[in-house]
Amino acid sequence: MKLRDVSIQSVGIALSAVLVACGGAEQSNSDAESSPTFSDGLTAKEIMQRASEAGESIRSVRTVQTEQDEFLGEASESEIEMILVDDDLYMKVTDEDGVSEILLYGARWYKRSSSSGPWNLDPDLEGFFAQLPGLEQRAEDVLLDPSFALTRLEDQVVDGRKLLRVRAETSSRVTDAGEILEALPDTDAEIPPLPEELLPDEVSVTLDFWVGAEDFNIYRWKQEAALFRDGRLISSTRRTTEALDFNEPLTLPGPLPDE
Repeated sequence: MKLRDVSIQSVGIALSAVLVACGGAEQSNSDAESSPTFSDGLTAKEIMQRASEAGESIRSVRTVQTEQDEFLGEASESEIEMILVDDDLYMKVTDEDGVSEILLYGARWYKRSSSSGPWNLDPDLEGFFAQLPGLEQRAEDVLLDPSFALTRLEDQVVDGRKLLRVRAETSSRVTDAGEILEALPDTDAEIPPLPEELLPDEVSVTLDFWVGAEDFNIYRWKQEAALFRDGRLISSTRRTTEALDFNEPLTLPGPLPDE
């Protein structure tokens, strides 16, 4: 695992916790005054509340996430395909290092580097992925973090489906770099420590959501985040996630560990 990957992924996981600790005390999680009025009467906050409730009923879903990262001027791209079926989860990660697969099956974490190879138990993944939110948790995080300002944007129709658009924005100064280290996931994985000069003292995050007008499922989620140190951009992340096949009869790619 490269230092660039550790910096972006680890700090990204800690980002929401840092924002709550550093930026939310003097703000309120409310709809921005500039939000236009819509005929359905729903505010941005109410839409996210319904999205959070709808997420609790998701039993299966397929998502595709594309990501562009930049760390100290070095760019990278990746794609993550995910299939969730009840309590089991399959992830296929494609990046500059190739293709790897991750599986949560029967409450155990596995990893393999080839679709034809065997699954290998990897307990370290449990600690790393424990703090990665699902679709409903993304909505909950925005609602629970008072530093986010919510704005309802103009609706869109995509493939015949009406989508309600919500934007959540926040930025914060980090006065104590140790707050980020404390927020990193508790795992036994061999992750090298981040040099203090690479820990951000300022973060900004913009989240865009496309929520179904009828079922309030999150069909698209976009994140743009930037981390700064002494006014210099350390890293930036752009993620776009498309969600498909809500509660459809999906299956995990085989062979599975017990087959």
